[in-house]
Parts: sequence; C-alpha cells; structure tokens
Amino acid sequence: MSNAIELGTPYIVYNFNEYQDEVYYYPLIADGKIKAVLGVIGTDWGYTYEISYDYALTELLEEIDYLNNECILYTVNDELYYESANGVSSEPTVLLALSTGKMPNADELAFTAMSFEEKQRAVTDKLGSFRYVETQSFNENDYDDIKYGAMKTITLRKPQSQYSYNMCWACVVATIANTLNWTSYTGYDVCNRMGIGFDTGAEIEEIKTALSYYGVNYKKTNDALGWDEIKQNIDAGYPIAMCMVPYYANTDAKGHSITLYGYNSTNHYIEIWNSQSWNPDDKTMGGYSKAISYYNQKIDLTFEKQKNSSCVIYSDDKGMTYLWNQTLSQYN
Repeated sequence: MSNAIELGTPYIVYNFNEYQDEVYYYPLIADGKIKAVLGVIGTDWGYTYEISYDYALTELLEEIDYLNNECILYTVNDELYYESANGVSSEPTVLLALSTGKMPNADELAFTAMSFEEKQRAVTDKLGSFRYVETQSFNENDYDDIKYGAMKTITLRKPQSQYSYNMCWACVVATIANTLNWTSYTGYDVCNRMGIGFDTGAEIEEIKTALSYYGVNYKKTNDALGWDEIKQNIDAGYPIAMCMVPYYANTDAKGHSITLYGYNSTNHYIEIWNSQSWNPDDKTMGGYSKAISYYNQKIDLTFEKQKNSSCVIYSDDKGMTYLWNQTLSQYN
C-alpha cells in the first residue's frame, strides 16, 4: 500500500453570479481513492488554501466516478448539483424546486436545459469572470502583525460596518476572513453568499458555516471564552467572534455579534470591533473600536460573581446591555 498523495484534476463549482470567487478544488488521491479535497482560494493578496476531509463530499466524487469521467458541478437555488459525461446526474432541478416551493431563475433554468457539452463550455467561460487575484509577493511574517504594548491587538484588515442593516454577524465573518486571508469582503458579500437577507440575522451555526466558506474553520463554544483562551487566540493571530444576547429577558431587541481582537492583561480589558455605528442617526458610515472591561460591572453584579460567571457583560453606546453567551474561535 502506497502512502503517496496525488493531485487530481481540479474542478470549480459553477454559479450564476456575474463575478465568482476564484476557488479551485483538487481531489487528493491515495491508493486510487479520493481521500480529501484541496481548495485553492484566490484573495486580494494571492492564494490561500484549505483541505476538507468532508466524507459527504468525497463520497459524492466517488459516486460520480470523478477520477474516470468528465464532470461538472454547479449550484442552483444554493443547492449543489452534478453531471458527468457518462450520464450520471443529480435530481432534476425543476422537480426539486417544485417540491420545495422555490423556483430557479431564468438563467438557472436555461443552464439546466443545456446539453452536457454546452454546460461544459459555460463553465469554461466562467473562468474568465473570476475576481482578479493580486499575485504580488508579501512577507509571510505579516500574518504575525500584532501590536505590542499594554493592549495587545491583532491588526484587523478591512473591518466591516453593517450600516443600517442587521447584519452584524456577516460583518464579523467578513472582518475575520479579511484579516486572516488578506481579502476585502463586505457584510453584503457574506449575506449574499449565504442566501440570507441583510436584515434577517443568523444563528451561530450559520455564522460558523459562513466562516468555513472563506477557509476559516473555527470551533463553536456555547459560552464566553475564559481569559486564558482569549489570550491564546489573540497571541496566535486569530480574532474571536463574540455572539451575544440581550441581557433583559423582556426586551424585543435582537442579539448582536462583535469581533474581539485584543486584550490587556494589566486591567483585563478586551479590544473589540463593533460593526454597528455608535451614532443611531448614522446610516452611511459605521463601525468602531473600543476597549471594554472583561469583568464589566455596569450592572449590579459583584466582581467575584462576574468573574466566575459564564457570561461577560457588554454595554454598547446605545444603552443596550448584552451577555456574551456563544463564541467562534480557533482555540476554546
């Protein structure tokens, strides 16, 4: 038995956006079987990569006999479909749409009606509309661009603002992805990619999935992070997604998400990026950094109780108070 790993012929997943992220998927082959998939992702600062061991994906590629057939993969209604030259294909899109009540648009219907050869040509043409990738070289030590001082912070790259929309979660995703991958995504990009409205909001599992689409495979914690875990993430260059719920049970306010990107061991303050403007009347600009107490005592909680609590109190500049109750981070 050989332990050698080979790269298979890459594929793209065709979608109907005018501009599509440049992502190539290379099957990783050992002993004649697809063991994993290497994704090569184009960013504004060159190429990054991720390796997926998702069993469902490798099983799909084996099912359509990808190694021995010409195949195409595409999305319709945010669902993945496949077709191969030997006639193996997924369930007809229109029938599936009728069963779910969501019809494809005209472009998607036209594509599904094409022959396999016509679809292949459309997929090939798509390569010409990939977003431009800057291939200039940069110092890999830039990834360790951490400011040292009383407050130790990660340098955020392209931190995003949510403007007048309830897409704080998407701005957290974009801010973290931009920082780690040198990209320039917006909250709008993340919402569109997830198929979620700008004002809809998202649960933590959806936020976790959105991060994975940009090569960030964070772990979920149904709790606030402890101080040591905060330091471990920031020291390693990983911003943290703080997911919070309103403190008062009778409030109609929605939850809120912010990005934690620094800490101060002297006074136990943390540095956060809030994508929501501090000014309620500001509808065009937004987002700001702020140092807040990890052991916030603005409401009636003693230091010791707060220190041992699973929830950290956060009060924003609009008078809302939240409990940090869930986290997405590299280390937990």
